Amino acid sequence: MNQIRGSKQLQIGALIFPGVDQIDFTGPFEIFSRLPGATYHIIAKDKKPIKDTRGLILTPEKTHSEISRLDLLHVPGGPGQEALMDDEETLSFIREQAANADYIFSVCTGALILGAAGLLVGKSVFMQLLISLPLRCLPTPTLGYQSCLGYSQFHATPAYVPC
Repeated sequence: MNQIRGSKQLQIGALIFPGVDQIDFTGPFEIFSRLPGATYHIIAKDKKPIKDTRGLILTPEKTHSEISRLDLLHVPGGPGQEALMDDEETLSFIREQAANADYIFSVCTGALILGAAGLLVGKSVFMQLLISLPLRCLPTPTLGYQSCLGYSQFHATPAYVPC
């Protein structure tokens, strides 16, 4: 794995969308936003307020087009992921970021979004069994069934929070 750069401002971004599960977003946010020298961007297709799966309103600060290269892209899950799996604008944004990011990190069903973007082909992914079932319909990686971090540059995990 790459080491986090000590002398460079670390650029971290989380993709949010209607129907995101806020804990999949805010859990990692609490950790990543506290890294010394890190800037955490909240990203969506536009800057309109977004309702999470329970009605909490989240407000993105940047759009896809306003973000340059990220060091780490965080893709949370939630029932809204189904719409994103067919959203070519969002999938293209994810692919563009993945081409240059040091890390791509997903939580829970965010792994399905990465799969729809084609980023998991040939990768090992560890996730909960029920979440992995739809992933089998995509060109997929080797699947493991654990609640732990994935492999290499791509991390698809339910983290410590059950989905």
